[in-house]
Amino acid sequence: MLRLKELRAKKGLKQSEAAEILGIATSTYSKYERGESQPDFRTLSKIADFFEVSVDFLLNRETKVKELSHIETGGMLNVSNDELVLVVNYRQLSDYDQHDVDEFVKHKLKNSVEFSEDFLPRTADEFVKMDF
Repeated sequence: MLRLKELRAKKGLKQSEAAEILGIATSTYSKYERGESQPDFRTLSKIADFFEVSVDFLLNRETKVKELSHIETGGMLNVSNDELVLVVNYRQLSDYDQHDVDEFVKHKLKNSVEFSEDFLPRTADEFVKMDF
């Protein structure tokens, strides 16, 4: 379960800490991360709940988080499912790869109709305040 390691790292936890929270042995948790063992359904559900993702996400069957509320927009943005998938995937990238994506988007915007550097928001708050 490759995503398990990524999710644990995002929470800033050691394997032993995640295992303790989930009530399983560290060696068992480690085997889950390495794909050497699979959790039973009850444990899989507990892991999904802890990391706030679906069981399908853990099993690499989808790329969506459980709820749109994970994107902190204060309800001011209408985010489509496709856009949500992009955000979730973006967050899984390394900082270096996120920078590449940012540069690519800026390049695409520059080549689109009437673009100015002032158009690009620098924070989520600035983005929410933008008038499209």
